[in-house]
Amino acid sequence: MSSGKKSLTVNEILAELEKEDIAADVFIEPADDGLTDEDSADEDQGGLIDNLSGKQLDAAGEAALPNGVRLGNLGEDLENYDDSSYCFKTPKWTRKATFSSPKPIFPEANYSQYRNLSPCELFELFFDEEVFRLIIEQSALYARYKGEISFSTNEKELKVFLGILLLSGIVPVPSRRLYWKNSPVTRNEAVYSAMRRNRFDKIMQFIHLADNTNLDDSDKYAKLRPLIRLLSTRFLSHFQPEQHLSHDEAMVEYFGRHGCKQCIRNKPIRFGYKVWCLNTDASYLVSFDLYQGKIYEGNSYEEKAFGKCGATVLKNIKSLPDDKIQLPYSYYFDNLFTSFPLLQHLSEQNYTATGTIRDNRLKKCPLKAVSEMKKEKKGNIRLHHR
Repeated sequence: MSSGKKSLTVNEILAELEKEDIAADVFIEPADDGLTDEDSADEDQGGLIDNLSGKQLDAAGEAALPNGVRLGNLGEDLENYDDSSYCFKTPKWTRKATFSSPKPIFPEANYSQYRNLSPCELFELFFDEEVFRLIIEQSALYARYKGEISFSTNEKELKVFLGILLLSGIVPVPSRRLYWKNSPVTRNEAVYSAMRRNRFDKIMQFIHLADNTNLDDSDKYAKLRPLIRLLSTRFLSHFQPEQHLSHDEAMVEYFGRHGCKQCIRNKPIRFGYKVWCLNTDASYLVSFDLYQGKIYEGNSYEEKAFGKCGATVLKNIKSLPDDKIQLPYSYYFDNLFTSFPLLQHLSEQNYTATGTIRDNRLKKCPLKAVSEMKKEKKGNIRLHHR
């Protein structure tokens, strides 16, 4: 986004949306909070706007607005960006054009090696021995850091622990402690028989993924970064190329206080961590990146050329291994990411791309007004006659 105006704060955006009765997704620019080991709210409690801290309300924000809607400096057009790597021109429009193109040959995905694996075996392709070794070593290191010299765990015990965490998402209760409560209403025999409650709480207290004494201060997810890198490698290695890939944001539900927590209105998950995701049409997660107000290890030129959101599309694409990135993929995304510079760049890389686009990014394209298009049947893309 390019604008000479000062960015609106989350508080100002929410106030404007309420005043105008506009439904829109609101993204919080994470504050520069220090890293901490403590949560300041109960993760089992529900989320409300009141959960946002003063720092978050005063932080800069972005709103994904409906077409034709303006709010402060949000929704401003992307300007052409001229750099040695990226040089874009305003497109020239014509009434007569063809949208047909030869379909590139794309290899058929081969899932034969996975067909006979059980759900547990599939899970262990991603959470393998190396991942568990990381958790075991870092948890023991953190326990010693906290003065608990005798604490240790093993792979078998951690699998039970993770199984309980996964079950808590499938069979939710107001508090996980209720799984062990001596009540036929909430007690879960599988959990009760697998691990004692005190042992579960002890592992929860010390489970860790990174060395607190050697963290990257520029990375708000430094404590998760070792696990993120391991899982990213595994997602990519087991990706069987499919032609159609979608890029969008996803939410990881969280109700505590953290500088990276997002509030997105009118979504099934309103509070939590936002993740940029590249998925197949069968919902396989190919690549991901957690949002922290900037693109971690991102390309500043791409952020200027395509905007912060558009640059995340390229970052996930570039994570594909060399033997897969050259295939003629078709990418799909919504108006948060779509711009003509991004579409042009993807086309130059021999990809095709489809995305909804905001009317203020149309670069004088003679399309009908949004109000007129809403009256048309779906799929109508006729241009104005000159």
